[in-house]
Amino acid sequence: MHPREHGVRLPGAYLHPKDPRLAPFFHNVTVERAISKQFAFLSDLLSGERHYFGLQPFNAHHWMIISDELFDYREAIFDGCVQRQGVPEHLHRRWRALHEQFRREIVKSAARGILMDGVERVHHGFSLEVIEVATVCDGCFSEMVEGSRGRMHPRTGQLYCGACAARPAILAASDPAAP
Repeated sequence: MHPREHGVRLPGAYLHPKDPRLAPFFHNVTVERAISKQFAFLSDLLSGERHYFGLQPFNAHHWMIISDELFDYREAIFDGCVQRQGVPEHLHRRWRALHEQFRREIVKSAARGILMDGVERVHHGFSLEVIEVATVCDGCFSEMVEGSRGRMHPRTGQLYCGACAARPAILAASDPAAP
C-alpha cells in the first residue's frame, strides 16, 4: 500500500508544533518538513520504494526523551487523523502495526548518542568547522566564505559564524555537559 494510492495526507494536526507535548521535538523544524519526512519514511515502509534518505528511527530520535505514554499520545493523534481521512480499517491496523515495530527504538528515559558502525557517538555542544563551501550563518544569515571558521551543532547541523558563535546563548549551548 502506498499512502498516495489511498489519498492519505498527513495533516499538520498530526505533527502540530503548537501542541505543548510535541512542540519541543519540532524546534527549528517546519511542519511541512516534519510531514514530508514522516510521509517519505512511511511511504518506503509501505511501498518498498526508496524516497526516504534520513536516519532510521533509532538514530533519528536519539536525543528525544519519549515515554510510552507520549508515544501512545502521538499514536492517538495519528489514529484520529487517519480515521478522519477515511482510511479503511485494515490499512489503519497495518499502519499501527508498523508504528508499533519502532516503539522499542524510540521510547527511552534518557537521551543517547547515535549508533554508527556499532559504536555509540554522543553529540554534545558545538564543533569548530572550517567552511569548505560558502554558506550562510544560521544566526545572522551573513555569508560564511570558503576557508572561514564556524561553530556547528552536530545534532541539529546549525552553523554559526564567528560573531554569532560568541553570543552568550550559543556559548551556553556549547557546554559539553549540555545535551
